[in-house]
Amino acid sequence: MIRIQVLNDKENRYVGIQIQDSGPGIPTEIIDNLFEPFFTTKTAGTGLGLAICYDIVQNHGGYITVENSPTEGAIFDVWLPTL
Repeated sequence: MIRIQVLNDKENRYVGIQIQDSGPGIPTEIIDNLFEPFFTTKTAGTGLGLAICYDIVQNHGGYITVENSPTEGAIFDVWLPTL
């Protein structure tokens, strides 16, 4: 299952989108490395996907957070400043 939710931080003038899945979550020992270029835990792929996403969001004045859900899966929040 994938859940998508719109977020609004009026105080800091950011809007966001939250993506949560119902998978096994992300091992805590690799969460800090997720956005590094060429980091991957898979046998195929370049490890550039999340690094590119992170750079695009940062170049627009935003940020991305990631955490494991208390119940199951991972939660990614993508925040961008309002205009």
